Amino acid sequence: MLGDDKVQEICQEIESRFKALTDAEAKAEADELGDVLYHYTSAHGLVGIIQTREIWATNVLYLNDSSELSDAAEFLTSELDSGPLRAWDDDGFASMTLSSYSKDASVDHFVVSFCENGNLLSQWRGYGASGTGYAIGFLASALISAASRAENNNPGDCTFRKVKYAPDQKREMMRKRIAILDAILEPLAGELEPTDYDRKDQLLKRIAAILRPTLALMKHAAFEEEREWRLVRTLSRQGSSSLGGPVKVRAIRGKLAPYVPISWPSTTVLRRPAIKEVYCGPSANAELEAKVVRDLLDGQDCPRTQVIPSGIPLRV
Repeated sequence: MLGDDKVQEICQEIESRFKALTDAEAKAEADELGDVLYHYTSAHGLVGIIQTREIWATNVLYLNDSSELSDAAEFLTSELDSGPLRAWDDDGFASMTLSSYSKDASVDHFVVSFCENGNLLSQWRGYGASGTGYAIGFLASALISAASRAENNNPGDCTFRKVKYAPDQKREMMRKRIAILDAILEPLAGELEPTDYDRKDQLLKRIAAILRPTLALMKHAAFEEEREWRLVRTLSRQGSSSLGGPVKVRAIRGKLAPYVPISWPSTTVLRRPAIKEVYCGPSANAELEAKVVRDLLDGQDCPRTQVIPSGIPLRV
């Protein structure tokens, strides 16, 4: 019969195998990465990011489209329905429970979104109302470096990955992870009594938490135009929200939302500024918008950062 120590050992092995797979996927995606990626934000967000030299990763449940996590969990459910876990799943318990827990795992993940296009009309519609939106062009190398910084990984983990939209891409991601689970769990099936649901429940809760960051990289195909990349910071709920911890709270569109600051390396480390350019969204007075952004950047010792008006006609 599996004891607590054995369950811990199993989960550590799963985490290690998942991390190796994630690292390999990230390395393969690097070939698709351009020089600059853009973070669309409000005037308040632009000022905060420039002045603090931090990017704010928001809890995914508080984003504009919080349904995306549920969509990803439903995709996982579909994959488990068509190819269920072989270990301890003769009654469908493992697949059903894992899908359920993936929607409410004991971890939170915080994301910052970046777009390959810095002057995209659909993004301005979301962030550029009345000409108040901005697209901050970060060097991709700075974002990769930010994901690997020690202060952004302790506690928790930080990864930089490309979002998947196509069903076949999402299916491949899930099937590789399900294969890892089968490889680790199936040989141990005889060590767990068929009716030991409490132990199964404990193990599957941990597995669901390990799977959660993968779900944060999946979006509906309708959003593919954004060609999004994400910094994803994953934290256990047990220690992420206490006073003095990494989680903070801010107001977004009049509502409170938890976030985690993610710092990026200095110009000295990168040998050039982390922010290459800033696009000003469609505005009735593009010249004035560009001037005040230039003043902000110069005041924060960013003289080499370009300021670029959108050029797209403003529609109120």
